Amino acid sequence: MECEIGTFIAQLKQHISRGVRLHEQPTYWFGFHEHPYWADHYFAYKRPYGKEVKRLRRLRIQYIIADEFFLNVMVDQKHFTKQEIQTFLKNECGLVATIKDFYYGKGYGTKKYNVTRIYKVIY
Repeated sequence: MECEIGTFIAQLKQHISRGVRLHEQPTYWFGFHEHPYWADHYFAYKRPYGKEVKRLRRLRIQYIIADEFFLNVMVDQKHFTKQEIQTFLKNECGLVATIKDFYYGKGYGTKKYNVTRIYKVIY
């Protein structure tokens, strides 16, 4: 199996319109450089994550690309609890797509594939 970022980004782009505002891992900027973009680190030191709704709305962020690395880093670095992030995504966003890939979206551990979810922020 070939490791190709362009193929993976093309899968993400099937679910995200050109030019929408994104909140994502810095890795994905290479595929979405034409989008207004905020890295996950922009929110990393503000607690709790659920209270970031006002900031997300002020910035008019429309989609969140949440891969396993995004979620694990935020929790492991003690920025947020897993429950805070999951509650926010459940209550303030709609799941648009789930993409499984052998190389990209990697979290920790060894699994057959990695999961990346695309969420649309509900306004």
